[in-house]
Amino acid sequence: MNEAMSRIAKAKGYKDWRLFQLAFILASLPSFATRIPEFHKYYTKDVAEYSEAVTLLYFATGGGKSEAFLGLLLLVMFLDRLRGKARGVSALMRYPLRLLTLQQARRTFSAIGAAEYVRHSRGHPGEPFSLGFWVGGSNTPNWHRDEGFGDVPSVSEKPLDREDVARTAQPYKGARERWLKLTACPFCGSAKGLALRRSSADGSNALGHYCVEAKEHCSWNRRFDVPTALPFSIVDEDIYDLAPTVLLGTVDKLSALGQSQGTIRKFFGMFGFAPLMETSTNRLAIPLKASEWEALEGKSTRLFPSFADGDRGFFDPYPALLIQDEAHLLDESLGTFSGLFESALEAAFDQLAPLLGGQLSMEPGTSTRRRVKVIAASATVSEPQRQMRNLYQRATVQFPHPGPDLYESFYAMPKGPEDCDEDKLRALVPSSDIESRSHWGRVYGAILTNGHRHTVAMAAVLGQYHLLITSLYERLRSADPSLQEEARGELGRWLTSSVHREEFKRIIASVEADTLLTLVDLHRITITYVTNKKGGDQVIDTEKTQSEKLHRDAGYANHVLGSELISGAVSAAEIQEVVRRAEKRVPKGKPFPDLNETLRSVVATSAISHGVDVEEFNAMFFAGMPSDIAEYIQASSRVGRTHVGFSVFVPVPQRHRDRFVIEIHDIFHRFLERMILPAAVDRWAEKALVRVMPSIFQEYVCGVSAIESLCAANDDKKRGALLNAWAEEARNFINSPANAKAIEAFMEKAMGLMFSPSPEGKAYYKALIRSELSHYQQDFAVERLVASTRLTKFFEGRNALLRPMTSLRDVDQSGVIHESRYDAASKKSSEGATARAMLFIRKGSGADIDSADSRQEGKE
Repeated sequence: MNEAMSRIAKAKGYKDWRLFQLAFILASLPSFATRIPEFHKYYTKDVAEYSEAVTLLYFATGGGKSEAFLGLLLLVMFLDRLRGKARGVSALMRYPLRLLTLQQARRTFSAIGAAEYVRHSRGHPGEPFSLGFWVGGSNTPNWHRDEGFGDVPSVSEKPLDREDVARTAQPYKGARERWLKLTACPFCGSAKGLALRRSSADGSNALGHYCVEAKEHCSWNRRFDVPTALPFSIVDEDIYDLAPTVLLGTVDKLSALGQSQGTIRKFFGMFGFAPLMETSTNRLAIPLKASEWEALEGKSTRLFPSFADGDRGFFDPYPALLIQDEAHLLDESLGTFSGLFESALEAAFDQLAPLLGGQLSMEPGTSTRRRVKVIAASATVSEPQRQMRNLYQRATVQFPHPGPDLYESFYAMPKGPEDCDEDKLRALVPSSDIESRSHWGRVYGAILTNGHRHTVAMAAVLGQYHLLITSLYERLRSADPSLQEEARGELGRWLTSSVHREEFKRIIASVEADTLLTLVDLHRITITYVTNKKGGDQVIDTEKTQSEKLHRDAGYANHVLGSELISGAVSAAEIQEVVRRAEKRVPKGKPFPDLNETLRSVVATSAISHGVDVEEFNAMFFAGMPSDIAEYIQASSRVGRTHVGFSVFVPVPQRHRDRFVIEIHDIFHRFLERMILPAAVDRWAEKALVRVMPSIFQEYVCGVSAIESLCAANDDKKRGALLNAWAEEARNFINSPANAKAIEAFMEKAMGLMFSPSPEGKAYYKALIRSELSHYQQDFAVERLVASTRLTKFFEGRNALLRPMTSLRDVDQSGVIHESRYDAASKKSSEGATARAMLFIRKGSGADIDSADSRQEGKE
């Protein structure tokens, strides 16, 4: 693990662990090492309690939480290989937001690539470490049959050395833009880039990312005789069939365990319950029809426990680790449904555990399975014990434990003066003045404006800031020494009165102009946080107009402000393009570009608050205070992550709360963490329980029970084992008193009634389950709802609002907008008018609604 993490560190420019990271990994180590029989004697009461509890990794944004849990992730992966787990899912990673999921997937895959390099070079056993990017159909294909999947050519159709030509031709160009999720090969850095291809060598048709570098430059390509995809899967069908080492996705994908019969069986197949494995591709196979069984005859290997004498290649197939990042976002309905599906997954694992016998890791000396160790990471959380109890029904251990001091803990303290000339004055500051004596990370300021509408005031502030940056930038990059000296003088005049003033003046006067220009360039891009998308549309227009007017008046006649909008309506691909533009750096020794060619402004809603880690973001303006303090902390933490940054708050004058923050600005920012609101999670909300019951019903009837039936059937009867995929089959199943009782017992456990708040509450919720099951039985008796109907469609037919959930946000009935062909005067409307209107609503006044690309996007 240490060797693999050091490979990542070299690429990022650091070489040491931080103390809290090492302590966190070491504290967690017994929870995983005691899965090895030789270490069972160390499974003490303390270790058992720590293993069972949720460990809340609570550290400031930018403090290194990701490296801490990535280090633990790699340790678990290596440990699994060394203890006999040659393949299968070792860890689950979940993220609440799509953008956050993509960025963390890239970071995680870099770590997995480094670990795979170490595993292979050391000769450790097992399959290559792999990552499944499991996010759903709006971002990646679900199945090979999905529309557009065939637009990606196979390796034989388009060799990798022709990627430069292929990437510009449609329809592959469009598929590549949507589905190419990696920016670089983790094994070589891939200066040439990556390609998407369907596999043709083994006939699996899997969609993969391929490194186009030559073998002598890429250690991954060097290992294979034929082009081989990187161990990174994005298609749900491939993920289910390949059972990747790490399954990373959004929390919404948890709903897959209660969807259609095929998806449920595929989902549990990853965790050891696939009956067959194709011999030519090593892909898991879950045949659901007699014809599918026949097609796999002689072409597949039988697997345990579906077959008692089957291959036992899946050792301890349950994951050992669950990492939930940005846990504070699991609140309200998202947190409620997340908690319910977490307990539903645990209930299924418990019920199916006896089928795996000695293949499963057990509590030493008992017949109880070892549960997954849960790591929840956050930088903004309040009352975590209550939140984690609702999410996971477990106790919570916070790491590191908070200390009594405002400025330091056992693991962290402000960076003091260094032994160098630049810090001589700082070293003279009394140790009691911690903020003046220490190095800065982020500076918070505020501007109170009067006499103007808020949007106008924001535009004035931003316009003046852009003009200042332009003035400094253009003078410093000129070859005229007098202009460069003017810029130095202006920087010196704007220095505030402080103990550092004279030292800063000396440094400004002594360093090269290119150095000052680099520092100015680090503050070139402004992030303007708006509390709603409407405000963003207003700011982005007025900022552009005001900035360009100020520049014309100052003599910069040709200035154009490069600005972008980031909101929930902007696709992940577009956001990544903004990030790519922001990260575009001037190579050492190369001239700085014209400002009109650069990104100057990003106007953003809360979509930017998590997962956007860009060193070039160091200037932030808040157009009003977010209602949630945790949101303010997370958003302002986008700046100053590597270099010193600042955050300026411009209040909305009409809001008393905003004006009050100005009045108490100093003490307000010293105690931000004390004002974080607890997550509003209530897993016992009755409507939420009723909403999730169809999913849990299907999870048991189509998944757990069907797997048990398959394992219990004689070998010659397995292809006829009960599937319960059709409503009529489910009706026959539930009409059996024994089965009805089993369903009720499973649903009680899946919804967490083993840990309900009180005996009275438990009795009430048990009655609620019985009542809903009774309603199901009554509706099963209605022939028109049952005849030739799949079970999922049965639930849609009985009540569209109570169908099995397709995501954790699937709480309302969806609708379809049909474009009218005639206007009010009965005249034919222009084609695509509705599409352009919807694009304008989604993207605001900055949208080019008349371009061909925009019209097509509006239709989609």
